[in-house]
Parts: sequence; structure tokens; C-alpha cells
Amino acid sequence: MKKVIITTISTIFLLHSSASLYALREIALQPNDSLAINLKGYKEGSAEWQRSTNKREWLRDSIASNPNVLRWKVTAPAYFRLAVAEDDGCNPYYSDTLQVNIDAYLPDPLSSDKKYTSLNAGRGYVTPQPSSGGLSMSERGHLSGWTDSQKKAVWYLYQKPGRYNLNFLLTLDNDRTRNFKITCSTNDDTLGFSPLSSEFSYTGKGAAQADTLSAITVDVAKTGYYKYELESKNADGAIIIYSLLFKGIATPELPSIPEPPHTTDYLSSPSVHLGFHPTTPGAAGVSYDWFYQEIIVPSGFSPVATYWMAIGFTGGYFGMQNNSLTERRILFSVWDQIDIDYYNKIGRPLPKDSLVRLIDYAPYAQANSFGGEGTGGQSYVGKNRTDTWIEDKPVKFLLNARKQTVQRDDKTGTKPAMLISAWYKASEEEGWRYIATWCRPFVYNYFDAFHSFLENYGWTNGHLARKGYYYNSFGRKVSDGQWIHFNRGTFGNTDGKEGQRVDIARGAAPEDPEKFYMLSGGYVPNATVTEATVPLIANPAEVLPNDLTPFIQRVDAALVNDSIRTNFVAKAKTGWSVLSFSSEETSGEKLNGRAALVIDGDAATYWHSRWQGTPATFPHWFVVDMAREEEISGFRFTLSGGSGRYMKNIKIEKSSDNASWETIFEGDVPNQETYILPLSNPATFRYFKLTINSGFEDGAHTRINEIDVY
Repeated sequence: MKKVIITTISTIFLLHSSASLYALREIALQPNDSLAINLKGYKEGSAEWQRSTNKREWLRDSIASNPNVLRWKVTAPAYFRLAVAEDDGCNPYYSDTLQVNIDAYLPDPLSSDKKYTSLNAGRGYVTPQPSSGGLSMSERGHLSGWTDSQKKAVWYLYQKPGRYNLNFLLTLDNDRTRNFKITCSTNDDTLGFSPLSSEFSYTGKGAAQADTLSAITVDVAKTGYYKYELESKNADGAIIIYSLLFKGIATPELPSIPEPPHTTDYLSSPSVHLGFHPTTPGAAGVSYDWFYQEIIVPSGFSPVATYWMAIGFTGGYFGMQNNSLTERRILFSVWDQIDIDYYNKIGRPLPKDSLVRLIDYAPYAQANSFGGEGTGGQSYVGKNRTDTWIEDKPVKFLLNARKQTVQRDDKTGTKPAMLISAWYKASEEEGWRYIATWCRPFVYNYFDAFHSFLENYGWTNGHLARKGYYYNSFGRKVSDGQWIHFNRGTFGNTDGKEGQRVDIARGAAPEDPEKFYMLSGGYVPNATVTEATVPLIANPAEVLPNDLTPFIQRVDAALVNDSIRTNFVAKAKTGWSVLSFSSEETSGEKLNGRAALVIDGDAATYWHSRWQGTPATFPHWFVVDMAREEEISGFRFTLSGGSGRYMKNIKIEKSSDNASWETIFEGDVPNQETYILPLSNPATFRYFKLTINSGFEDGAHTRINEIDVY
């Protein structure tokens, strides 16, 4: 007859203290603690204590004179059980198994408190992206301002195998309770990690009382990036989370003390670089005057704050950006030969002959100077537009270099320079669009090569993946006009060290081997290459513009426009008058606002459409009498108030008798403060009428400082 023997480990004594732990199956002790296990309920039969590191192979340990008690000095994590044999030789019975872990405090090099590795709670991301308000994450500080329970805090940590216990150091308003859920997962399928979640609550003690709150314990089997996503299911009370505190736990399966986890040095994703080279014999080391490139951004890989640089050349770059939810740009920049910021910093006189100069730009483009990473001139298209370029559709880039000799600023002689002009094509409907022409001084040679890159210039969404396909990369040789396909690519990247951002990929696209591709972000380590080749395009005419003549003529026109601006002489306004107008603002603007101020010769005064009482709406208009017949080549407009007050679509009519009118210009004008509007053909007239049909932004107001003719 079989005996029933109760063999339950009921009490565990820690010999270094008087504490007793009841009915535990798993405990964590410090190294060299002494463990005593007291077995109650055992009455008869032979017994032995057994120890294991895997619950499959068991070692027998001596019990000495008391089979009910095991005393053990903890030096490594292990499992313990008692095996009880029956008199009739049947298989033994076993007690419950006790797992003994080692509570491995991870050293924190930044703190004298060695209990935890501490990471800044602000060094993470807010989701969903893009995020504005409701939760604040400071890259070098804390998490705070959590007022939106729909927002989540996300940390990506680099971890090696081991068991980790995550705690939060936090404060919360007194007697306010937050309910949390934390989920640990990974974007990297090769880690074989199943998502793990834990729910917990915390009641605050006020801003002066910071508590350590245990959140989740995670077993990491493989080295990689692990994602911790914290939800606050309610927004009760003002909360600050200062730190993520990690403690390591050594277990029988993972007996090594785990290394401290860490965030990567950069929250923004790595930059990936692509250099283009020809494989055509005799095409290396030659000069090129035209470059051509195409880019496709696949759907789902275009986060805000991404720059897909298409054509980088000595002295500048040209590409496309996703700037915000309301703006996507095509950007064309050219650097000065010196760094203005450096000269200003050291107080040296500025050699102005070494600065780039804007020759001309399109009416729909913006142009300005830039600094911070060198200095120069910047021009772009796409202000307040989200359709400047669209995912899954090719964007084509064309760049030209033309040698030029220009006069020195002090008029003492001439200097060599290069005119660099840019166009893009993002849709068949709009066709090729001119951006700008810049003059870069002291350049003696044409282009020799170009490169591209993929860059995340904002860290707040550095966890999102961005990607681009780069293809149909060509240069035209100066010597014979032959187009050369750059079908070999060499690659580089930032970061890439062990434990840092290695979430990059590049090469010939597996899904489309005729294109190069670059990918950055996502916290998924990717296989990378340093060089790749795509099939050579034997007939460039299949992809390139059929005729460069319109592009060449646009650069010619840019030089003419520049000459007009440089040598601009306005006709005298003696006897001029504003005969009639649609509205003016005479009360709200005080000294300004009157219609007559558009021709008073003072660019500091202005006319403003009526906004007091019943606001005037489009169209606004003026009729100006120049007092005599004049031959006019064009107009100069000086505006103010920003694009919210600039005119966009206008019509200009001429008359010799203020009765019969003929249109001499109709269309959109630049979104700029000052510009010259040349007429297609010079015209002779005494009266002109300006009609303003629309502005660049919502609203119906316009402000003009001065109108000149030449």
C-alpha cells in the first residue's frame, strides 16, 4: 500500500536576520547570504536534499543529522528540493522546488547608490508620433507634463542576456493615484522575444517625496534592442518620472550577473551615406557640368524631420525634406567659401568676396542665408505645402554648373566663380520647376562627383524607420556632353558601434535591384554592405530630359534678372498720384494704411487693405497716374507683414487715357518681401492698374510698402 507523505517546504529562514518567508517558490538573495530551509510535515522514511541549475540534473547534498533542515551559503543561483524514498522501493516523492536567485545590484557609474543602474526617464520617445503636448520627454532629463492618457512613453534599451527588474523613481501629487501598464517587446524578430506586460498602480505622496516603484521583471535571452512602453491609463495628478532604475537578478538558467542596460548615445537614427561612381571605362576623374538623380520614398517610411539628400557636391547639397505635418520641401543650399560664424566669433573682418550670392530664384521659392554648420545661401520650394512631393512617386533632380567671371566687391578686378542652378520634377502636371541660381566664388573646376545621404535631423522620432530609393544617377561630361551612369555605390554611416545605433541598411534593393536604397531607424539591426552595383543603363535618353535648352535659357534669364536688380534705377515719381483704390485703412494703422503711401518713395510706410469695421476682401486694386507717358520694362514691389500679407495672384493693366485698358501681366508673384517683376516686353503708358486677387495664406488682407517702375 502506497504511503502519502506531505513534503512541502513551509518556512525559509535567512540566518543573517530573524525574517521568515512563507510558501515561496522563488526568492532573491544577496551573494554569500546563508539560507536555511525547514521542512515541516515529514515524519518517516529516508530523504536527501538535492540541488540543480536546470531542474533536470540534480546533485545530492549531505543533510547531516537533521533531514528536515538544509543550511546553505549562497554563492550561485540554484534550485533546491527534498527527495523522500518509500520503504517498498517505489519512486521517490519530491518536495516543492524552491528557486533561489541572486539579487545582483548593477553598478551605476554616475551614482554613489550602487543598488540600481539609473537612466534618465526623459531619454525616450513620445508616441504616437508626431506628438505635440500631453507628455514631455527631455532627452537629458525627466518625464513630466503627462496630461494625455492617450500618449505613451517609450524607451529603447540595449540589453544583454540576463534577468532585469525595472523600477521607476517618481513623484505624484499627494493622494492621487495613477494606473499604469508597461509592455516590454522588441522590433527585432530575430531575438525571439514574446511581449510581456505588467499592470500596477501608484498613489502619490507629494512632490517632495520620491518613491521607487517596481514595474516589471524581464528575462533577456539574446543581446539586442528592447522596447519598454509605459501607458498611464488615467491622468490623475501631476507626475514626474525622474529615472529608470534597473536591478539585475542572476537565475539558475541565467547565472551570470547581467550587464547594465543603456540607452544609445543618440536618440536620432543614424545617417547613411551613398557615394556614386561610374563603371564606364574612361569616366572616372573627369569633369561634369550636369548631374541628374531620382528618389522614391516608400509609403510608411517618411517621418517628419527626415532629409533625403539627392545630389551632394563640393560646396552644397540638393534634396527633399519632410519638415512638418503641413510642409514638405525641396531644398537647395550652397556654402560660402568661408564660415561667417567663425569670423564673427573671432572678430576678424569678413572677406565678402568669399560669400555666395543669390543670382535669381523662382517666384514660388524662398531664399535666405543659413548658419550653424558652415554658412551659405539656402533656397527651397514647398512653404506651407504637403504635396510638394508624395510617397511612392519619383522625384527627379537636375543640377547645373556654369563657369562665370564676376567682379570683385571692391570693383578692383574680377574673380572666377561657378553659377549653380537647380530644378526638380515631382509630378507630370507641374513638370520641371526651377528653384534658384547661386554664384559660388573662387571655384575653378566643374563637378567631379556627387553623393547622397539619408538623415534624421530631429531626435524626438528617432525610433521611426525612414527609407529611400536612389537611382538613375547620371553626370554629363564637360568634354563631350556624354551622359555617364553612376551605377556603383559605396556606403558609410554614423554610429554603428557595439551597443549603439546599428539600425541601418543599404545596398542594391532586394525588391528592386536596379535601385540603390538606404534605410535608417526602427531599432532593428540590419545586414549592411559597403559597396553595391546596379545594372548599367545603356541608353540614358530613356530617363533623362530630352532637351536641356529650356534649362540653359532659364540660367540666361537669371543673369538678366540679376543685372536688372544690381543696376536697378527706379523712374522718378514726380507728379504721381493714386487716382482710385478699393480700400485703405486710415484709423487702425495710425500713420500708415493710406493708399497714397504705395508711391510716396518711402519703403518704411505702407498701404493696408481696410480691416477696421467691415474688412475689405479680395480683390484689392489701385489705379496710379504717372503724370506722363513712360516706357516701362518692369515693376519692383516692396512688401511687409510676412506671407500672411503678401499678394499672390495679381493682374497689371496699362492705359494711356484711364479708359481703355490692356493686360500686361497676369499670374502669381513671389512669396517674398522685395522682388522685381519684369514685363515680357517693354510697354509705354501713363496709367497702370494693379489688381490683387489672392494672398498666400488664409485671410483677405494685403500690405504694400512701395511700388516702383523701371
